[in-house]
Amino acid sequence: MEGRWTHNRVEGLLANPKLTGYQVYNRKASRTGRPGYSRWNPISKWVWSPQPTHEAVISLEQWKQAQEVTAGLRADAAGGGPLTRIRAEAGRLGLTVTLVEEHGSHSTYRIGSQRLVLPSPIPDALVQQIIEDLRSAA
Repeated sequence: MEGRWTHNRVEGLLANPKLTGYQVYNRKASRTGRPGYSRWNPISKWVWSPQPTHEAVISLEQWKQAQEVTAGLRADAAGGGPLTRIRAEAGRLGLTVTLVEEHGSHSTYRIGSQRLVLPSPIPDALVQQIIEDLRSAA
């Protein structure tokens, strides 16, 4: 999968504030008490360098606009199909959903450090249970 433009790779690039030239700390909470598990801190808790530390790829204003657009897309996706609802909730918790394997009757996904095997299609009751489990684990 090296070199492929995946959904998660593009989303990660768009969300990266370092493209603005500023150094940004405290983006992830690495000490969550669970080994191998970290989650994104809210932007309000990020620590930005007072001045740009390297050449910017995009302006700070362009980056902020991209965050508004992607937040709107996530909100639209939250009302979408089963997997988009799971992705939206995982994203709110700072987790990514990655497809590991796909078969005719089921697919294996990685959500944070967990591996889940889900049937195709995913029943609504199962989607709600996964969302509740993600929230309670956070």
